[in-house]
Amino acid sequence: FNLVRNTLNELYKNNPCLSGAIIHSDQGFHYQLESFRKWIDKQNVLQSMSRKGNCLDNSLVESQIGLMKKECLYREKIDSLTTLKKVCSDYKKWFNYERISRKKELTPIEYRNKFLKIA
Repeated sequence: FNLVRNTLNELYKNNPCLSGAIIHSDQGFHYQLESFRKWIDKQNVLQSMSRKGNCLDNSLVESQIGLMKKECLYREKIDSLTTLKKVCSDYKKWFNYERISRKKELTPIEYRNKFLKIA
């Protein structure tokens, strides 16, 4: 639970206005702990948890994580938390600003900007 608590505290430090945000997770034991539920209640954060045996609850997140593993994490030698953070940060920037979707022929940022101009 220390890892989860430290991650939540860092999240709050970088984003002090979390009211209305949603934290999605599997049904790991730490997400069922009273201290975790108190923290999200205090921050007015909603908890979303996948149901047992139903991958559709978080299929978008699982798909994104699968891409990240395939395109990045399995190709890198990660020997420390610092290295992991850097690799993930670099991948996130590459994915959003450089990686072109075959279906849309745009990067995610280009697609978002195009959509926002239409809306």
